[in-house]
Amino acid sequence: MFSRTNTITNTDKIFINPMTMMAAIGTSDLTNVKKYINSSNVNDILDPLTKFTSMHYALLMGNQAIIDYILSLNPNLELKDKHGDTIYQYALKNNYKIYLDNNKQKKLNDKILQLEYENKELIRKNKFLSETNDFITTNMDNYNNKINKYKEDIESKNIEIYSLKRKYDECNDELIKTKKDLVETESAFNNLLKKSKKN
Repeated sequence: MFSRTNTITNTDKIFINPMTMMAAIGTSDLTNVKKYINSSNVNDILDPLTKFTSMHYALLMGNQAIIDYILSLNPNLELKDKHGDTIYQYALKNNYKIYLDNNKQKKLNDKILQLEYENKELIRKNKFLSETNDFITTNMDNYNNKINKYKEDIESKNIEIYSLKRKYDECNDELIKTKKDLVETESAFNNLLKKSKKN
C-alpha cells in the first residue's frame, strides 16, 4: 500500500512521487501528465486513503484532454475506491459519465463483437453435435433393427430345430418299433421253420 510519500516508477524507470502525479493532474499540466503517467502505472493507487488512481483524479478535475490521454492508456475501469465503487460507478455518481461514455461504448462494442463470435462458435458446435447425434441415432436405429432381425431369425431357426428334433424322435421311435417287430417276425419265422423240419 502506498503512503502519500511513496514513489511510483514509469516506463523509463524514473521514480515519481504520487503527489507529483496528482499535482500534474490537478494543475491540468498535460505535458507532465504524459511524462509521469503511462500504461505501466496508470492503474497504480496514488492515495491509499481514497484508493484513487490517476483516472479518478482526472475525472475529479474534469480536464477532458487529460481524461482522454489516460483513457488512451486503457486503464482498468473495474478498480474500486474505498467505497467499493468501480471507476465507472464513481463517474456516474459524480456526473462524470460523459468522460467515460466513449471508452465504455468502445468496450461494450468490443464485448458485443466477442459475444457474437462466441455465439457463432456455439451455433457451429451445436450444429455439429446435433448432426453427430442424428448420425448416431440413425445408426443406432439401424443397428437395433438388425439386432431385432437377427433375434427373429434365431427364434425362427430354434423353432425349426425343435420341429426337426421332434421328427427325429418320432422317426427314432418308429425305427425302434420296426426293429422290435422285425425281431418278433424273425423269431416267429424260425419257429415255423423248426416245426416244418420236424414234420
